[in-house]
Amino acid sequence: AKSRYELTVDGVTAVAEYRRSGDRINFHHTLVPSELEGRGIGARLVTAALDEMAFPRIGSAAEAASTTS
Repeated sequence: AKSRYELTVDGVTAVAEYRRSGDRINFHHTLVPSELEGRGIGARLVTAALDEMAFPRIGSAAEAASTTS
């Protein structure tokens, strides 16, 4: 199955597309628009997606990724 996670920051959306096969997850495409480059958005998006896959919870990866301390 093909799936994706999205994170919108300042009205601009970054995308990470992945495929699951058994216990493997393959992120085959990520897109971080130039407006968001250099801000760690791609890393936050993929980290939040992996966290959500490992520990499913209410809410989305984008919500988790956009939370800052």
